[in-house]
Amino acid sequence: MLRIFVADNSPIIRERLKSMMNAVGGIDVVGESASYRESISEIQRTRPDVILVDMNIAGGTGIDLLSEIHEQDWTVTKIILSDYSTPPYRNACMTAGADYFFDKAMDYAKLRQVIRGLASSRMLSDVHDALYANSKRKRH
Repeated sequence: MLRIFVADNSPIIRERLKSMMNAVGGIDVVGESASYRESISEIQRTRPDVILVDMNIAGGTGIDLLSEIHEQDWTVTKIILSDYSTPPYRNACMTAGADYFFDKAMDYAKLRQVIRGLASSRMLSDVHDALYANSKRKRH
């Protein structure tokens, strides 16, 4: 299962994203937050594989959140979903450690494709790990 955390100031967008994730399958939305501080705390607690981050979150920005995650050296795929898609914002997010950047107004289909790909990769990895563990048990 691909574990996802959603950080967005809008409850409507968070619900839309959670519905999208549930429709993709193979995904567990492990948490959500509208604020910077709560996002940091919950990301530490839940250890997601992927975080979806808005540029505007209470008490900080998506760039602040990316920078904190980078400083903590957490292994997580970072996806920005923003209304601010101009090159300066996009470049600032990528410099801060974003792996993907999508425009909220027009990139939901692209986001869904990336999430589906990440979920498929995770499922293959989980199957491989299970087969490997099973083969080790048989040898002992």
